[in-house]
Amino acid sequence: MTEKDYQRKKNKFLPKIHAWVQEHGGETIIPFSCALERNLADMPPDEAAKYCEENKTQRSVQSICCTVVKCLIAKLGTLLWLCYG
Repeated sequence: MTEKDYQRKKNKFLPKIHAWVQEHGGETIIPFSCALERNLADMPPDEAAKYCEENKTQRSVQSICCTVVKCLIAKLGTLLWLCYG
């Protein structure tokens, strides 16, 4: 999605994509703006936070990663084990 589409949470293709996905299994759709994430990654953290606040948006990388992992775990029927030491 474009940065503008992501910020306003609208895109002309999303309804068509949603309809197709619902007809073919009804899986989760995860809207994402690579342009926005690239811009935010290039900014210092405080500047990125200010940009998000001013534009009423938020970073999605962390939440998307969690959503993708949760969807994969659910679909594969597996358990997630984290080990560190």
